[in-house]
Parts: sequence; C-alpha cells; structure tokens
Amino acid sequence: MEKSPVSVIIPAYNEERNIGDCLRSVAWADDVWVVDGGSTDRTREIASSLTPNILQTDNNLAEFQRLKVMDRIRNRWFLFLDADERVGEGLRRSIEEAVRAPEPKAAYAVLRRNLYRGKPIHLHHPDYQMRLFRKDALVSLPEKIHREPVVNGPVGRLEGELAHHFFTNVQDYLKKLNTYSTAEASYWSGRQVSGGRLFYWLALRPAARFFQYYVLRKGFLDGYFGLFYSVSSAYYEWAVASRFLVDSRTPTGARNAS
Repeated sequence: MEKSPVSVIIPAYNEERNIGDCLRSVAWADDVWVVDGGSTDRTREIASSLTPNILQTDNNLAEFQRLKVMDRIRNRWFLFLDADERVGEGLRRSIEEAVRAPEPKAAYAVLRRNLYRGKPIHLHHPDYQMRLFRKDALVSLPEKIHREPVVNGPVGRLEGELAHHFFTNVQDYLKKLNTYSTAEASYWSGRQVSGGRLFYWLALRPAARFFQYYVLRKGFLDGYFGLFYSVSSAYYEWAVASRFLVDSRTPTGARNAS
C-alpha cells in the first residue's frame, strides 16, 4: 500500500505502554519521527521496531522536543502527535484527503476524544487541537506550553477523531501537573505582572477553572474522576501563580542554593 506524504512527530519519554499503539496508528505515513527524551524503559526499543527515525535527546516539554526534529522531516505536511494518542481510521482518511487537496488550508484542527480507562469523558469535549500543518504556511512554533503554532492562512477542520488516553494514574498525572506548572511559572518569571492580575491568578482563576470543568463542561457526569480532574485543574492555576509569586520575590542566589 502506498504511504501518504506526511511527516509525523512524536515526543516521548518512558512511554513503553503507549508508543507501540501510537506508531501503529500512523503506519500509513511515510516519515515518522520519535523524539525520545532519554527514556529509561523500553520506549526506544519498541519505537525502533516500528520506525527507523529515532532522535535521542535530553528530555523536555513536547513543544521544545518537536523543534529539535523540524529540520529533519522531509514532507510538505507534518502532523504533531503525542505518545498517548491514536489516529483513528476516519481521521486518517481525512488527513490523506487534505494533503492531496488542490487548494488546501494552511493547517487543520482535529477533534481529540479524551479517554479515561478507555471510556470517553465529558471534560474537554469538544477538544479541537491544531495538529496538521503545511510547512510552507508555518510562521512560528510555540516556545510556551499549551500554545499552538502560528500559520499564515486559513485553518480547517478534519473529520474523524484523535483518541487521547491521557490519564494512567494519579501519581503520574500529579507529576505532570508539577512539571507543567513549573514551566508556566518560569515563562512568566522576569515579566511585570500587576497585583490585580496576580489576585486573579491566585483566587479567581482557580475558582473559574473548577466551575468551567465541573459544571459547564459537565465534569460531574464523570464521577470521581470528574471531581478529581476539576480540582486538579484549579490547583494547576493556583500553583502557577504561587510559583511565580514566590520565585519573583526570592533572590536568585537563594533559589540556586535550594
């Protein structure tokens, strides 16, 4: 079967439970890259059995890992994928139609279906993510977590779904929250932030985030998991503001000493 001219970029770190299924879901693409951040499990071994394109590097956030391989991909079109995601059959067909279209968009968003223990959850749905890009329309890639690339031109939507098995256990999830909140606070470090904005971050934004996920996005229908996720999301907002507030008022020498 002829493969599609799409480059797929997958950052990974200790993803032996996920990387195999992820790679098999994009076996139809002719240029698949795994950016391995120094995994200590079987991630690289499994990935190597499914694609020859493995870039071994230091571990970092996905946004920065993708940058390391952009000069190596060979196709006009590229797809961003995480190791805990799977491209469904309907989405594959839609991608193949998009990249062969006579007048394509600059980029395309996909509908990501978030799953907990294999079952869809109400939280984060609908969750559209810009993932397929035309390289010649790319303006810039983000240097901040949870931000999308900037493209020159219209953005379309693809049919089908991207399955996201994003939650494995509480320990791993809280570790991820800690990593992300630290990175977010570091981004704001050194920037002037008003007292009003800090109050908003510390008090109002966490409360608003909980209300958004638990009530507006119907997290209450997801049982204990919905409550846990909504509280965790509120904590994330509070942690970012708290880290920024403490770090910005702590002398550099004292931070380094700790």
